[in-house]
Amino acid sequence: MGKEIGRSVRQIQNDIIGYFRRQPSLGVTRMQGWVIGYINCANKNVYQKDIEKEFCIGRSTATDLLVQMENAGLIERIPEIHDKRLRRIVLLDKGIAIWDKMNQQKELLELKMKNGLTDEELDAFYVTVEKICANLRG
Repeated sequence: MGKEIGRSVRQIQNDIIGYFRRQPSLGVTRMQGWVIGYINCANKNVYQKDIEKEFCIGRSTATDLLVQMENAGLIERIPEIHDKRLRRIVLLDKGIAIWDKMNQQKELLELKMKNGLTDEELDAFYVTVEKICANLRG
């Protein structure tokens, strides 16, 4: 059987997941980590409806997730002055510290993946990925 793009992409994904599993635990679930990253990188106020939309989860799932994160001291939900039904989600110091550690792990992973690759090889890789994505969208 010849080489397959899908199989190769899946292998990279598995290896990335394996890399993160070997890292010291940060004390959060993968989903909580994604939410921390989303909140930290958002260039706007974040509300529960944004979490629901971004991660394609229902209201009750989002509520449970955010309650767990609030109880763990990762986030705080602050009622908006103009509309008490809305609660802005902000990272607390513990959540920010976890984001910093996650970001360090991500940067080390990037360095590890790029090890031994030339700038030309990386450029060719990025061009190839863009073309594959365009093929799948079109």
